Amino acid sequence: MSVSQPSPPIKWFSRLRWKLTFSYTWVTVATLLTFELILILGALFFLGSTLFSSLLLDNLRDEMNTHAAPILAQAPPDTEALEQWLDSLVNQQTQINLNGSIAETTQLQIGTVNFSDANQALYILAPNQTILARLPRTSDDTASAQSAFFEEAATQAVIESALNGETNDRLLAGTLENSQQVTAVPIQNNNQLVGVAVLTYQLPFITRELFVPILQVVLLTTIPLTIGAIFIGTIFGFFTSRSMTNRIKKMTLAAEAWSQGDFSVVAQDGGGDELGQLSRRLNQMAEQLQNLIDTSQELATVEERNRLARDLHDSIKQQLFATSMQLGAAINLFETDSQTARTHITTAEKLANQAQKELTGLIQELRPAALDGQGLPEALKAYLQDWSKHTGIRANFRLQNAQTLPLAIEQSLFRMSQEALANIARHSLATAVDVHLSWQDEQFTMTLSDNGVGFDTQAIKSGIGLKSMQERLAMINGCFDINSTPTKGTIIQATVPLKEATA
Repeated sequence: MSVSQPSPPIKWFSRLRWKLTFSYTWVTVATLLTFELILILGALFFLGSTLFSSLLLDNLRDEMNTHAAPILAQAPPDTEALEQWLDSLVNQQTQINLNGSIAETTQLQIGTVNFSDANQALYILAPNQTILARLPRTSDDTASAQSAFFEEAATQAVIESALNGETNDRLLAGTLENSQQVTAVPIQNNNQLVGVAVLTYQLPFITRELFVPILQVVLLTTIPLTIGAIFIGTIFGFFTSRSMTNRIKKMTLAAEAWSQGDFSVVAQDGGGDELGQLSRRLNQMAEQLQNLIDTSQELATVEERNRLARDLHDSIKQQLFATSMQLGAAINLFETDSQTARTHITTAEKLANQAQKELTGLIQELRPAALDGQGLPEALKAYLQDWSKHTGIRANFRLQNAQTLPLAIEQSLFRMSQEALANIARHSLATAVDVHLSWQDEQFTMTLSDNGVGFDTQAIKSGIGLKSMQERLAMINGCFDINSTPTKGTIIQATVPLKEATA
């Protein structure tokens, strides 16, 4: 008993299951890496853009022109009302930390923008840059700290831009030496400059100082996250692809059974996807093929029955009728002319022997099982030996480049040769037959030739036997040719395209 060797590992990975598994893995890893890359690019874009500062400037400008401008338009400005309005922008909130402690936080809300950090400062300046009000009202800022803030170039630049009525957001925002942001907007009442609002703040999302460590954390987590993605993608892909490949394997097993002629096997797949639809289509095709084969077998049975009836009518029945006539004549002459009666009996005996040989030939033709377990050459050679014995005609059998043909092709050729040999035995009066099978590069050729009396092919062009042989060859895409001349024998040649026959 031979033991099958396991497939090398490299072939495992060429299977559909592993291809699908790896595809899931690569997609998962690629998605993760793409997401991390988008985060990094998003952070870089945020740092290099003015989206937040533009949003803040719009909200600060609206708040100042709506609420602060009417107060500053008074002469002199009501600083107490201005400070009360600034105090309304500050919200006190209570938060519970993870360790259970309670912390009080303040938020500065300017329009739709909230600052949860306490490091912001908001100044309201008169057109002459005098501080009229500010937040926070009490802080650690000393006069020298305020002086340093207003003396920075970035602060002076944005204030000058605001005093000049600048509307370009880039000129109204800047960065201080401590990496804080500063922005200023003009406060106008009826298109008249009545003051300037100056805000210093920290970016709420990310700063340049925080970007480097965050980038380091992202890069350091890439490796374990990638390993985890590979593991999860592989497991998910393996079980998902296993289900799919098992479904395909069921269809493959069913197809193999169909290729061997067993159409009773059904591809079991109740899925509603494309594979399930394909399985149902294949089952329908197998059912139609089985019906076609059954119909073909019924037609073949009817054809053989009709052919047998024709043979019995044309040969056996006629011979038995002649035998009965000879025996009847012998009975009538037995008492008056015994010698003539004996001659009739002898003739009847010869006719009976001839009928027996015809019946033997028909019985042999009804045994296509000669092809079971052996190819056309062996089956035809054995048939020729039996045929030669009961017909007394010498048979010569030759092969050239023998190859294997499909069973359906061999059966048609075997039946055709039976028909041809039966015609030779009945009509040719031949003493020798030559059968030659030849396999060439592009076609198979079977030639049967005899040394009989021959016949006029035009006279029997539509003979039933010849027509039957032509039909058998047409079913396998073959060609039939017959060449015969009276007194010079007959040559029958059948050709089948070899590539189509072996496909």
